[in-house]
Amino acid sequence: MDFSEDSLKRLWKWFLKNAVIEKTPKVEIEKLRAELIAFPKSFSKYVVKEEKTRFSLESCGIINDISMYIGEVFIRNCNGIRWGFHTNTDDSFVNMPELQGFEDNSFSPPFQMNFEPEHMVSVQASKLFDKEQSDFDLFNIYMLWKTNYT
Repeated sequence: MDFSEDSLKRLWKWFLKNAVIEKTPKVEIEKLRAELIAFPKSFSKYVVKEEKTRFSLESCGIINDISMYIGEVFIRNCNGIRWGFHTNTDDSFVNMPELQGFEDNSFSPPFQMNFEPEHMVSVQASKLFDKEQSDFDLFNIYMLWKTNYT
């Protein structure tokens, strides 16, 4: 791993071969059902179905490691990108590391955008659950942000 853009392809291909998906323990499913009791049955049934499988603890750790790695690839290959810390307490990314320095120029005036690496990598990894993954998912999300927002 040399922090090159191409290393993202090799890393992701390795991850897809080694990621472990497991059944969610029944006790956790029952706890989830209890938490969703106030919601319509159709909604809770959908959520429970989506949560029947999950990544193993080791795979979750690897996803976290990959998220830090893609962050370093951005910093080393894109001027102006830096690590920051999400402090907005009004959303779900509070207290999470993020990459700052991205800008969306498709609006006038342009506005600053932040890249939450753990979320972005998790979204790409979740494609495994639907068997929609590609060896290029990690590289593609990197190139999307590099091309459109730096």
